[in-house]
Amino acid sequence: MKEKIFAAFGCSFTWGQGLYYYDWIKKTKMTESEIKDFMLTDMAGMHKHWPALNCKVTNRDLENMRNSRYTTLLSKKLGMDYICNLENGGNNYENIDKINSLLKGIDFKSIGYLEEAHTTEQLGVDNSIYGDKLLNKDIKFIILQLTSAERDMGDEFPLTDEELNKINHGSGADTSDSRYKQVLYSTIKYVDKIYDMCKERNIQFLVWCWPADLGYVFKDKKYFVKIKFNDMEYNSHNDLEEDYPEFTLDGDLRRFGIADEHPSKRFHILISEVILDKLEK
Repeated sequence: MKEKIFAAFGCSFTWGQGLYYYDWIKKTKMTESEIKDFMLTDMAGMHKHWPALNCKVTNRDLENMRNSRYTTLLSKKLGMDYICNLENGGNNYENIDKINSLLKGIDFKSIGYLEEAHTTEQLGVDNSIYGDKLLNKDIKFIILQLTSAERDMGDEFPLTDEELNKINHGSGADTSDSRYKQVLYSTIKYVDKIYDMCKERNIQFLVWCWPADLGYVFKDKKYFVKIKFNDMEYNSHNDLEEDYPEFTLDGDLRRFGIADEHPSKRFHILISEVILDKLEK
């Protein structure tokens, strides 16, 4: 019998960026004010989301981080192992490519979607766990967490004249000024193709969102996961944090001098419960 597993791809929101702060704060003997002073000086980095962590994060820190992220919470609840990105970060097109490769899917380039593969693995290479007889795994569901569309702005994706006209609402506007809209529209097309592939293979496909713009354009898709909290439904983590800042590290740990806006431990618990509810339905 095949072992049941799932796969989850996303950016630092799925990786679990910043979850190690909780263990650091719990184990230290410093006072709250001392922690805050330290975070605002020694831990200062080029960007508030990326403090100076080189030569600080240990293997145990990474293990604790992984144990706190929503994918592992799902894994423990369902008793299933899972596949995810081996490194932090990522963009939407890369993650779409990875799911396509995972499922030994269609050659996007041949149907005019992708100019080239955006991952180090070339499309069509038979290196997927899907259908691997030695590993003998059965993928039951796949989660795609959408990240900022701006990260894909540099990629060239050919769209037909009809498609370009559609995203410009038939205005005949200069399409060179519509790159952002092209990325949004292209992302919808690629994700829809992944959904079709999963449906053909009897694999449930779920998508949830960090940024508000993509959350809005995907909100009516069958596979989209809205974030339910306090009898409200939110299209994205961005929308949720507007009402509940504690679902970010910044909102939950601000008193310790942490300005990182990645999801808090509370959010990872919440999104794991929301996804589990969606799976059961």
